Amino acid sequence: MEQEIEARPLTGEEIARAAASLAEEMERATEGVEERLGTALDRNQREARAIGKELWERFIALRRELIRRGVHDPILGRFDSATVVQAGTAAIAEQVRRVAAETR
Repeated sequence: MEQEIEARPLTGEEIARAAASLAEEMERATEGVEERLGTALDRNQREARAIGKELWERFIALRRELIRRGVHDPILGRFDSATVVQAGTAAIAEQVRRVAAETR
């Protein structure tokens, strides 16, 4: 997906499909996160570590495409923020679906 975004802007339908797939994979990656990573970290930190680099990069690429279209969603901005409390992966996945559905 990263290369597609660099080559050309995605259509609304492509964004919606990519977002649905990404949201589903993010939710699946965070299932059982407490058992795998323990409880020493807060829930958002555990979830962020659970999704891994590939999903994180796909999210960033999708968010970049949304921003390119003028969609600046505050929840999506809190995914990797260093200045405000980060949003949890479940909240991000839900918001990805909602925002992408609106871009069709």
